[in-house]
Amino acid sequence: YPLCALSPTTNTYGSSLMFGDRFKTSTAQCARIVNLDDEVCGGMIHTVDKVLIPPTGDMKEVITNGGKYSKFLELLEFSGLTEELETEAGKTLLVPTDSAFDKVDEKTATKLKDNKEFAQKVVRKHLLKEVLCCSGIQRNNLLFNNSRKRSSSGDLVAVRRSNSGHLYADKSEISKCDMMATNGVVHQIEILLATSAVTNNAQERIDTFTNIFNFNPFNRFELMSTFGIIYILKQKLIKQ
Repeated sequence: YPLCALSPTTNTYGSSLMFGDRFKTSTAQCARIVNLDDEVCGGMIHTVDKVLIPPTGDMKEVITNGGKYSKFLELLEFSGLTEELETEAGKTLLVPTDSAFDKVDEKTATKLKDNKEFAQKVVRKHLLKEVLCCSGIQRNNLLFNNSRKRSSSGDLVAVRRSNSGHLYADKSEISKCDMMATNGVVHQIEILLATSAVTNNAQERIDTFTNIFNFNPFNRFELMSTFGIIYILKQKLIKQ
């Protein structure tokens, strides 16, 4: 089939004002683009690192066909948020396995079954407000922290790559990547993500700054330390 007919979703991750395109990763339908802009007669060729398979359904259909997410599907049904996974586009679902629910304490498990508002908050905590492919998950560099992603619940989820190459969402390992859907992407996780209390406006502003810079600008010590590091790096570049 002609690839152009599929209109695969393309994304770019990791660029910054300081480092430019040095750490940038581009993807097409979550396949990493390993070579860009090879000109040919009448067109352009980009090389990807895996075959692009057309998605067969929305995020709800993907996890229904997955076979090991029945408990999350029950939670989704109870919360009344099924339509969000079927119709809303441009998002990432971090879906817990059935075994992840077995690790939840009894009090939380009961609350998930009895409290619809709590169930909705938990479901939305697992739904990120952007398409995040696994190849776009990077290690934090010295100054900029790109790991914290805003979920539909309003909470931040730290999605990171360890030094050994393992991927995590908060404390949960991402054990299966890039299950493509027509309206986003699904990753499998092994621990249910915890929800936080509703943050006040001041905390949200702090989270926003901390999400961009790898330090809290309202913390005097962190601010002084970070600008000290920037000065040292600048002096080294001047000497070179």
